[in-house]
Amino acid sequence: QRLKKSIEYYYDQLNVDANGVPNRIYQKPDISGSSSSRSILAIHLAYITISYKLTKLPIFPIVIDTIQQNGQDDLNINNMVKIISLFKQPQIILGMETLSDNISDFDFKVLELKNKKFNLFNKIEFLEHLTEINSFTDTTELSQI
Repeated sequence: QRLKKSIEYYYDQLNVDANGVPNRIYQKPDISGSSSSRSILAIHLAYITISYKLTKLPIFPIVIDTIQQNGQDDLNINNMVKIISLFKQPQIILGMETLSDNISDFDFKVLELKNKKFNLFNKIEFLEHLTEINSFTDTTELSQI
């Protein structure tokens, strides 16, 4: 019941156009259009919220990639960034093709990857970019857990 209420809360916060939450927690919502991606984000945020409230599991970094997919308009993208920014405890790595208008309103550190779009990596380039991505994780924060 708590999970359902949490999903409903995030559906509301992310303006998901749905008649209700999925009947089973492992079931993909039967929603089309841009609401589909937001509904999946809402479900994941609900899982994280419940996990933090009810367990003593460690707080791992969370990666959310390319919220611009599936035709999200600027208003929805900005709202998604706002809702994601409410999570103050975990480290969140938010992969975006372009920055949201309101990214500066929140406590995000913006790091831009230097690789060119559609560039194929050789082994050396892959390892360089992997090192760059790993640098985003604050190991000092993780060691305090």
